[in-house]
Amino acid sequence: MAQFWSTFLKWMDNLQTLQFTGPASIDMSTSTGVFKGPLGGVINNGGSQTPVVVLTPGATVSLDPTKGGTFTLVPAQAETINAASVPTNSQRISIVITTSGTTSYVVTFGTNFKSTGTLTTGTVSGKVFVIDFVSDGTNFNEIARTVAM
Repeated sequence: MAQFWSTFLKWMDNLQTLQFTGPASIDMSTSTGVFKGPLGGVINNGGSQTPVVVLTPGATVSLDPTKGGTFTLVPAQAETINAASVPTNSQRISIVITTSGTTSYVVTFGTNFKSTGTLTTGTVSGKVFVIDFVSDGTNFNEIARTVAM
């Protein structure tokens, strides 16, 4: 718990550099604490949004919503993305999927997701899809999806 308070005090020292446009919260379920900014972004003890989280491709992909608000994936096969934990109510995340190669893959949204359906990447390399979700406290619900860009 001492490490949590040390991290918290460092975070508070940096608070003056942040400009929130929404609520922030502190998750004390870990010894160091997780500081969540508006729209689900996680604030690190340096006082800035955490970097984009790169997901590891595989048949089953685990997305930890406590690690950040933007996640990237370059599918290498048919993939199912599962949220590793129940999301915080109103938390928002974006998943950026980039195609590589000329094989089309199907991306499915599994545990703790409700989506409008699967995403098929197509056969053109370098295309980008962005899918946005917002949490109802139980699932991440899809609110927007781009076509291949």
